[in-house]
Amino acid sequence: MRKKKVPSFLFEIKPELEDAIDQILIKMENGKIDEVIPQVDALLADNADYPLVLYAKGCLLAKQSNPTEAIPFFEEAVRINPVFLEAWANLSLASTKIMKLPRAAEAAREVLELDKPGSPIYDQAKNFLSTLNEIARKEGVSVKNYLGAAVIFDEALDLMERKDFEGARDGFMRSYALNPNVPATLGNLGLCHAYLGEKTVALEMIDKAREINPDYEPARQNRSAIEKLEEGEALSGNFQTINNTLETLKNRSEL
Repeated sequence: MRKKKVPSFLFEIKPELEDAIDQILIKMENGKIDEVIPQVDALLADNADYPLVLYAKGCLLAKQSNPTEAIPFFEEAVRINPVFLEAWANLSLASTKIMKLPRAAEAAREVLELDKPGSPIYDQAKNFLSTLNEIARKEGVSVKNYLGAAVIFDEALDLMERKDFEGARDGFMRSYALNPNVPATLGNLGLCHAYLGEKTVALEMIDKAREINPDYEPARQNRSAIEKLEEGEALSGNFQTINNTLETLKNRSEL
């Protein structure tokens, strides 16, 4: 979507640059990604502090399925121009794609502050926050606890992938304390115990995960591997970690 003109009181407007980026964004919408890559990079080299250029680079990376790399450009754009509506909206979307839900929610709330009801951007942000509230309600926790648990979950998952299983175990336990109704938390907690040679506790966690969701396939697969261990024998090899993905949120379309 084409960006609205930046308010002139924030910084000097560069009309020619605005028009050039506007044309680039149109080309992106039409799928001409290869054509605009050198154009965006050339403009960024000379205008790295101009919000619209930063926004264009973020959009380009998002179109290339690189939301993690896109986020810093959207963050810098809204830092320089705090009323940059479309940058906030795309920051929310990109954060959702990589399951950074607290930041996604913050950015969505900024959209609601800046936009008016009835616009596509406003409605998408409102729908996202409504979905978040509904998920938290179904899981029996507040949105604050749901998002807090998600942050700790991500931190624990990072530790787990670095094979710090004690740190990951402690993190998943703290996440579980805030939101005890996420099978992914228990599933990964079970894996951590298995990697630490604690078979009995590992199976208990896996079974609790399956009580919440009997169709949780990763838990079933990991249980089969854990069952073969002796008590005290640590799980080895790479087994399927369970990510806390929420497809209803991850699959939000780009603005």
